Amino acid sequence: MVRELMMGRGRVMRFFVDFVRRWIMRFPKVYDSIHWIVDRFAKLLYVAEISHSTNFEDSIAKFYCNQHRGRDGGFYVDIGALDPFRFSNTYALYLAGWRGINIEPRRDSIQKFNKYRKRDINLNIGVSSAVGELEYYSFAEPAYNTTQKERADYVVQQGYSKLLENYKIATRPLKEIFQQNDVLSTGIDFMAIDVEGHELAVLQSNDWLVYRPFFIAMESLLSKQHGYDVRYLDADPAVKFLLDQGYSVVAKVRNKLFFMDSEE
Repeated sequence: MVRELMMGRGRVMRFFVDFVRRWIMRFPKVYDSIHWIVDRFAKLLYVAEISHSTNFEDSIAKFYCNQHRGRDGGFYVDIGALDPFRFSNTYALYLAGWRGINIEPRRDSIQKFNKYRKRDINLNIGVSSAVGELEYYSFAEPAYNTTQKERADYVVQQGYSKLLENYKIATRPLKEIFQQNDVLSTGIDFMAIDVEGHELAVLQSNDWLVYRPFFIAMESLLSKQHGYDVRYLDADPAVKFLLDQGYSVVAKVRNKLFFMDSEE
């Protein structure tokens, strides 16, 4: 009886600590200052699988890759990586010994990635169909940053965040990034795409006959318009594109979809 009571209290405490940590994530400056303390406290309470993602992308990717590929380590590509820690789809994997490529065009991000992700390749660029430039809209809440004017206007109209500035960013196709960083020799276990409406252009810039990530997590903003109803997944051109490339939807958490390569 006493043992069951203690276990119940432990579960409540772990839930509370993880809830506080995720709430703090909503405030970038506060999170940058104290996330180390909260994370370490969570580990002391034996929170076995701490997720740093918004929708448990890191935990889901780790589960599928471990189950289907039979190994703990792996290689990831994080497109729209945002931050080395906050809302990161790959930080938990990095801590587990993975490495990979982080792609984030935000001006003030590359210094943090180079400091805290020393095993990774960190690129301060955007991804698009050709080498060139795109207009980049930067918000007070950087999770809303986008290259899509329509998306930026929507964020402002809804009052989600304040637009701080817009400026040009350099872009390169995904297939070129992969070729220049010899991704073919490592393979891609997990690729995360969170680019606020720019998903289709990112996908179309890859050579899918050569570079095929095993597991993909991608945000689908259009699925929110249909109330996250799974019957309308292919209404998003980016989702339809991946299905046409031979991928299958294996999981879904709100507007985040998870795909696995059907050809493996």
